[in-house]
Amino acid sequence: MTRTGALCLLLTCAASPTFATVLDQGEVEFSGYVIDEAPRWLWQVASPDQVWNVDVADAHLDAQGNQVFVLQDKGSLAFLEGHLKKVADRGGAGMTPVISFSSEGAPLTPAAGGGSAQDTRWRASVPVRNAQTGEFAGQLSFTLEQGMVLAQGNTLPSLDGGTDRKLGLSGMALVAGDGGQSGEVPTALMSRLAVLMGMNNGVETASVPLKWQGERIDRQVLADSHVPQLAAAYASQLSNFTLSWPQDKVPSHWRASLNVTVTLR
Repeated sequence: MTRTGALCLLLTCAASPTFATVLDQGEVEFSGYVIDEAPRWLWQVASPDQVWNVDVADAHLDAQGNQVFVLQDKGSLAFLEGHLKKVADRGGAGMTPVISFSSEGAPLTPAAGGGSAQDTRWRASVPVRNAQTGEFAGQLSFTLEQGMVLAQGNTLPSLDGGTDRKLGLSGMALVAGDGGQSGEVPTALMSRLAVLMGMNNGVETASVPLKWQGERIDRQVLADSHVPQLAAAYASQLSNFTLSWPQDKVPSHWRASLNVTVTLR
């Protein structure tokens, strides 16, 4: 049975007239919801609402005459996070999340040279709209980093007729293959994944390891009913924000949106 949930990130900013030195406070609003009739995962958009100031003195003009704001001071914002509610007795249906990103109903595509949506790190942008007219005003670009890990408990039950599988992992394994992430996960994100793994109820009882030893594993393991005592977690973050719009069309009020959908299979 396939269960689908959706979580949404909404970014908004109000700007005063272009002759002002400091544009009005920019509000970054996070909201979302998950629909799942029999949830095995718990999901959240992890960052609270943000309020940003943008100073026109910090903008530079690119070759196309756009004002460009490099918002490095915003740091990294935790985005979608999830973990199994408890260590699963075994793999099966409803265990495997497929995560997709979109904006304004269109799938989010990586920027040229920015990797692919299955990579642990990729660059993308979403359209910026004039909130008063709905017209296209510019774009908000960012780096998205993500990772999913799983681990197997070391206190395994008696093998069921010899069909149960011990994965032989020494710690957490990065999930890869068939839409899983490829590439290196930053240290901070891996640390967060370990924390989320610890939120799987029963990790201590099952002696689930919470350290990464560099191992990787195929995501199909999550759907395998012959694999007992599975714990899993997912985390993502946004960083390296860049805002741009034409110098002669600075919107007085702008809005951008980023949506993420989680389908459990």
